[in-house]
Amino acid sequence: MKSLLPAAIVSCMLLLINSSQANAQRFFEFGGGFSPWSESHVAGATTEKTPFHAYVEYGNFLQHYSISARYDFSSQYQLENYELNPWFFGLFLNRKLLSFGSYRYEVEVIGGAGLLLEQHRFLDRGNNQVPGYELEEERASGPGFAGRFGAKLLVGKFVGSLFLEMFRSQQDFTAGQFEQQTFQTGSNRLTLSIGYRLNRENNEVTCPTYF
Repeated sequence: MKSLLPAAIVSCMLLLINSSQANAQRFFEFGGGFSPWSESHVAGATTEKTPFHAYVEYGNFLQHYSISARYDFSSQYQLENYELNPWFFGLFLNRKLLSFGSYRYEVEVIGGAGLLLEQHRFLDRGNNQVPGYELEEERASGPGFAGRFGAKLLVGKFVGSLFLEMFRSQQDFTAGQFEQQTFQTGSNRLTLSIGYRLNRENNEVTCPTYF
């Protein structure tokens, strides 16, 4: 099932980009935000620094899909004397499940899935049981998966969003031992963003045409 997920996401993205009818109603959105709540998948780890992110998104008003790219940084988690600093680049396929509002505002309920390329910095702040290992640093990188569900509020060209997100990944670190251990390095997050949407003036209801 996991092997089919990347192909399905890429296929939907290509279909969205190549649709000529959709291109007539396309929009572009960019913004950034932070995660007021973040929980590492590493058992026992605590959150030390708030994650921040920046994103760009492309979509259209005739289809319910959009694609977005995101850069996430500034995360830090603490496990005993160990410090984990992950950051990642993500590519997401988003699906608008429901929308409602008026000419002044619109609310969109959205679900999505994505692929991640993660970088991790694992720092030992000091381990008295392993002399000479103090302040050792390890780095690792690899792919991951993501799922998200939330809502956007559009007022004019401004967009505010709230999402509950889950990032899944794993990396191998020595972490003061004699051989590498596998850590679940993903996280769960509540993410707030503010953005700006271009070409929203093309969003209009049109009558169907029959041939």
